[in-house]
Amino acid sequence: MSMESLEAKTLWVRLDDGDFFDVVVTGWPEGVEGNQAPSVCGDYWPPFGGEVVDAPGGESSRGFSVDLDSVSSLLRFESDFGLYVAEKLDGYVAIHSALMVLGDHVVIVPGRSHAGKSSLTHAALGAGHRILSDEYTLVDVNSGRVRGWPRPIRRREPDGSITRVPIERDDALYAPTHVVDVRYSSDAEEVLALNPLEPGDVAFSLLENTLCAQSRPEESLRAIAAVSRQVKGLQGTRGEAVEALAALQELLGQS
Repeated sequence: MSMESLEAKTLWVRLDDGDFFDVVVTGWPEGVEGNQAPSVCGDYWPPFGGEVVDAPGGESSRGFSVDLDSVSSLLRFESDFGLYVAEKLDGYVAIHSALMVLGDHVVIVPGRSHAGKSSLTHAALGAGHRILSDEYTLVDVNSGRVRGWPRPIRRREPDGSITRVPIERDDALYAPTHVVDVRYSSDAEEVLALNPLEPGDVAFSLLENTLCAQSRPEESLRAIAAVSRQVKGLQGTRGEAVEALAALQELLGQS
């Protein structure tokens, strides 16, 4: 650690729902105020929801820690802290999913970690498409329109390491056109095998990936219902990302 850094600094963060929690940051730069956390932590800090305050306004509901000199600590903080903040966003429901714009189509790809979202979004980014997120889709509770959680795509390398690929931030709200519930399969017989989903099945696919489904059930159901009414749903498996993306684009063009 450099001589210009403090050993640790405790930040108090207020969430959109009024909860408070503390973050102990090791390696905090000397003389920098706590409200500069988004700059100090860079894009490991959540892009939305979470205000650093001078003092706690109540009892901390949870504590986090991060070492700015440790990549593994930063990656863990990015996931754990971001998940907690995204669950409590005011006016939005966060769905664990990728969100990308493929031509005229705004596509939600729901799925938990290791479902293949990041490799598919990385292929789409390489093909020149706009990626809004590979982590969360934020649904406006009232309109059902969507925006991304704009942080770098996490690409897992063959050796198990993580490469973070920056994406352009886009705060616009989009009308979703498709929900594509697709999973990567190493032994897939087809590049892309998708079947249509009924609106109820689309809603279920989104609900099982909704962060606040239990803590904010009414808002979650309202947001998911609004999305389900707007989109066409597809579900199935895929092979390698580049080939699957090309097949998906062709299929979307026919819909």
